[in-house]
Parts: sequence; C-alpha cells; structure tokens
Amino acid sequence: MNKIKRKGIFSVFGAFLFNLILGSYQIWPKLLKYFILFIENKNKNLKLNSNSKILFIPLFRLLYSIFIPIGIILTRKIKLKKCILLSFFLIITSHFLILYALSNIIIIISFIFFAFGIGISCITLTVNSWLFFPIYRGLIFGFISSGNALGNYFFEKLGEKLINPYKANIEKSKFYNSLIIKNFTFFIKILLSLFTIIGSISIILITPWKKSMINGNGNYFKKNDKITPLSELELIDERTDNNFDVFEINRNKSIPYIGFNKNEKIKDTLHSKAFLQLMFMFCLSTLFNYLKICDFPEFKNEEFKEYNFFLFNITDIFFRILWGTFLDIYDFKTLYLISLYIQIGIFSTFYFIADIKYFCIIYSFLEGVTFSSTYVIQAFSFYKIFGVNNGGILFGFSKIFCNFTQLIIYIFINYLNTESIYFLILCLFYSVCTMLSSIILCFIEVKKFDYDKFTNENIKKRRFSTSSINSNEGNF
Repeated sequence: MNKIKRKGIFSVFGAFLFNLILGSYQIWPKLLKYFILFIENKNKNLKLNSNSKILFIPLFRLLYSIFIPIGIILTRKIKLKKCILLSFFLIITSHFLILYALSNIIIIISFIFFAFGIGISCITLTVNSWLFFPIYRGLIFGFISSGNALGNYFFEKLGEKLINPYKANIEKSKFYNSLIIKNFTFFIKILLSLFTIIGSISIILITPWKKSMINGNGNYFKKNDKITPLSELELIDERTDNNFDVFEINRNKSIPYIGFNKNEKIKDTLHSKAFLQLMFMFCLSTLFNYLKICDFPEFKNEEFKEYNFFLFNITDIFFRILWGTFLDIYDFKTLYLISLYIQIGIFSTFYFIADIKYFCIIYSFLEGVTFSSTYVIQAFSFYKIFGVNNGGILFGFSKIFCNFTQLIIYIFINYLNTESIYFLILCLFYSVCTMLSSIILCFIEVKKFDYDKFTNENIKKRRFSTSSINSNEGNF
C-alpha cells in the first residue's frame, strides 16, 4: 500500500468519525422535553412551548441545508482543514452555549451555530475522500454516511440512559424533575467531551487531497488490464467541455450517466430539466421522511416500539453501506426505483396489517432499507449527474426545497387529529406521492458511458503533462 492510499484510508475513517458528531442533531426531538425543563429551570421567566418539538427536526433540517452550498463554496476559498476546524468549533460552541442558555437569543444562536457547523462539513468531507479513491465513491459515501446514522442512534440512547434512567413521565409527575435537570447538565458535558475527543481524532486523520498527489504510479485504475494514469483523465476532464467526469468510470463495466455539461454555471443549471426532475422527484419521495412506522399511534406497546426502533436504526446503518456499494456497480436510477417500489408497498398496506405484530417487524426492517437509500442515492446522484464542481451546491439547493416542503407538510399533519381514518389517508397519500416520484424518475434519460470511445477519442488525442498540476487543497 503506497503512502497516498494510506492517507486516503485514514481520511475516510476520519470523515466517518466526524459524521458521528454530525448525526447527533437527530437526537434532539426525543430529548427536547428535557431541554425545555432544563431551560425553564435556569430562567424562571423563560417559557418554551412544548409543541416546539413538532417543528424542531424539519426546521433544523431546513436550516442546515441552507449551509450545505455555503460549505462547498467556503471550501474553495479556504483550505479544507480550516473548514473542518470551523465546523468543529461551531458545533462545540453551540453545545457549550446550551449550558448558559439564559435567553431565547442564546438558544437561537446555539442552534444556528450547530446547523452551520453541520452544513459546511457534511458533504465536503465525503468529496475529499472520493478524490483519493475515485472508483469506490459509492462505497465510501455509504460508509461515511453510516457514521451519521450510528451517531444518531448512539447519542440518543446515551442521552436517554443518562438523563432519565428512571423512565419517569415528566409531563405527569414532577417527582424526578430536579434529578433530571442535573442529569441533563451532566449529559451535555459528556457530549462535549466525546465530541472533543472524536472531533480531534478525525481532524488528525483527515488529509486534504492535493492534485500534486496524482502520478502514474499512485492513483490509477484498470480497464482490460491496461493501467490509465488518473492524471491524464483528470486533465482532460478539467480542460475540455466533455459532458462527463473522470470519476464516472467504473472498474467493471460501462456505467450509466446523464449527458450534461458539467462546466455549466450554477445559475443556468438551476433551470435545467435534469435538476428540476431530480429536485421534484426527491421532494415527493421524502415528504414524510421524518416519520417512522414505530412513531405511529398504532404502536401502543413501548417495549415493542423500542425493538422496532432498534431494528430500523441497525438496518439504516448497514444498508447505507450496501446502497453505496451498489452505486459503484449499478446506476442510481435502477436502485432508487427499487427503493421507491418497496416504499409504496410499505405505506399502501401498513394500515391493514398494523395490528399484526410480526408484520410490523418486517415493515420496520423494510423502512430502514428505503430510508437508508434516500440520503445516499440522493446526494450521490447529484454528483454523478452534475460533476464534482456543481453537484454539492445543487444538492444543497435541492435539500432546501425538500426540507421547506417537509416543514409545511409537518405543520399541517400535526394539526390534524390522529384518528384511524387520518392514519389511512396519510399512508395512501404518501404512497401516491412516492408513485409520482417513481414516474418522474422513469422519465429521466440515462445514457451509457463508453470507456473505449473515451479512451480512443480523448486520451490519445490529448496528452497533458502532470507537471502543470498545481497543489491547491480541497478544490472541489
């Protein structure tokens, strides 16, 4: 193993560790009632509405998605390490402010810092890892994003055990409130300590990719036992107007791509047919992504509900890696259609089997399979279609639109009653939206990348010297 690959492996693992921290934002819906109790105890004049739990996740997702394109642009202006350090500083500061949250302004600043820290690093770390191993982008993305899911599950369970080991219902009884408030303070301090340790290790492990690392003996891939230096392909892609990029080339076969000028300006790309199709397709298929089957009122048994929640999370973690691996072999369109059809089957029939215990277990597993595909395939498809330069920014704009729509739907649903007929309508409506999403996906035209034609018509015609490659960091 050469030095560059070793640095790449460390960088991938460092990005995985940092994503453990990034996934921690998803713990707050369940811990929000303890946070409200803590804040109101510190400031007797400050009263927070417990219904804020309804809006927290969709509002926070909207906030951090706004910072995704900012993070991509920021990484082009400053070095990657500085961007990671800024993200790390904002996340640590946001949790430190919680301990001294004496006013609404401090609370708002805390969550803005947290959202900013997540947004500017959630994609940039993955792209940096891709550049070390361009033919394993799917596997790398799936592995790194599994850290996000693992962080969510681990820190949520840690919070529940440390804050409320008594399993007290604080809305009905105030007997344990003083102990819970002390435990919450202790949990935040533990969280800060763990974040500091994990974040420090990840920052040490991550090495910013440089173009000067490219050489004929370093990064390359094989096709028909012929070694093609990545430098030649990289230079051709950067200096011509070809509608593909080097990282689309698969090690086993010609891979699908969508013909699109990846050098086009962002403002023109936002009006393109490909972008609008992807944005509306993902929006329709993720309208209810914040809902889990085990959150529905039909799950009366708390122990059974916890078991299904555990199954969902374990499936989500494992299948993020699996979906990513498949993305290196198959096109995203085929994979996402499979996921959408499973999703349609789940929500069009769940109402009728909600009372059957073992079917619920199967459905929680299948929901974990489809949920894991959403983030992995969604982000990956934007890079696959629009290239490394524009993909992250366009993914950020798409997330803003999707999360804004989710926020509106979430508000609407939580003001409805939870009777059985409402549950049926909700499931059927979600199925229809997913069906519309699959129809839009079918109309996206997918072409085949011809490796041999690429080699014969481009590489042989254009020979560039690697000596002209500069050593800028994080240029993606």
